Amino acid sequence: MTFRVAVDFAFGQCRLKLTSGTAACTLVAHAEPNSFTDLVTAVADLAEGRRSVSVRWTSGDGSAADSFLDLALAPTGHVGIAVHDCVTVDGEWSPARGEARFLTRVSYDEVITTFAAALWRTRVRYADDFGFIEQWGWLVPRHQLDSIMTRAGLIGFAPASRREDAC
Repeated sequence: MTFRVAVDFAFGQCRLKLTSGTAACTLVAHAEPNSFTDLVTAVADLAEGRRSVSVRWTSGDGSAADSFLDLALAPTGHVGIAVHDCVTVDGEWSPARGEARFLTRVSYDEVITTFAAALWRTRVRYADDFGFIEQWGWLVPRHQLDSIMTRAGLIGFAPASRREDAC
């Protein structure tokens, strides 16, 4: 089973696509800076030793399409990854999770290196020299990305050194 992560920006949208085997899930945020920033921060936290992290992926378009992306390190060294839709209670948003839309279990090393590759590709492909993503309107969280890349490097991951190789 192969785990893949893709992050793309266009016209004020950030798309996160997770694929594992035949299962796939795409999350879309519209002009909402926190979704991408929280994703990078959560992966950095996992890379720095936290055992459980969660990201609220906010659509930002006023719809009820918010989701939770959860990553939890098991004692076996695998990371469980789940995406659940947020559930409304009495017509109001709540942090309650609905049924799972995406579930997988991947080795810790594969999770860190796969996210590192996807986030590095995002930095190289979409951001200028200062880390600003024009198609998004916000900065790449540099400190957190550095933490991810450091852990991935310790595992043996080496990012593409040229823009053409990363895209």
